Amino acid sequence: MRWSPIYSNSALSSTTSGKVMDINVFRGILSVILMIAFGWIVFWAYSKHQKKSFDEAANLPFADDEAHEASQKNAHNPDDESSSLEMKKHDQ
Repeated sequence: MRWSPIYSNSALSSTTSGKVMDINVFRGILSVILMIAFGWIVFWAYSKHQKKSFDEAANLPFADDEAHEASQKNAHNPDDESSSLEMKKHDQ
């Protein structure tokens, strides 16, 4: 039994120049483009230039908690004039 391809080159070629552009060539080109994009994103994410901005972004949830705690301390401090004014507004 002899193996024979389902498609021959003459069946795929629709142009007179003999160049074939089918879905598999497109998939190959797209795979190469996506691998290059993935490599670029990994390089960008692990570059030293991004470390400072990523560290700041990582600490954002804690910054919100610190601001909330500071406002709570000011609200319960009777010596602070601004907190006593706020308390008077709420009492009225």
